Amino acid sequence: MPENVEAVRASIQQSPKRSARKDAMALGISSWSLRRILHANLKLHPYKMMLVQELSERDHANRTVISVEILEQVSPCEFFLWGYLKEKFFKHF
Repeated sequence: MPENVEAVRASIQQSPKRSARKDAMALGISSWSLRRILHANLKLHPYKMMLVQELSERDHANRTVISVEILEQVSPCEFFLWGYLKEKFFKHF
């Protein structure tokens, strides 16, 4: 539906900070249709802005020290195995 593509394009240009869900509601189309138009027709990818804490120089140094300590205590095989098992068994928690 070319008219929907143009309506989505105009809406995004008018209000680029508005969420995809709110755009869909304003245009009277489903969120999935809007996302499909954004991806397939307009080559855009909606995302959500998130506020995060800023890392300091000390944080980087601490991360390096802790990483070295962990690697000294664990063999590469154990490190890989733990990451693999954690991903498989703990992803539901």
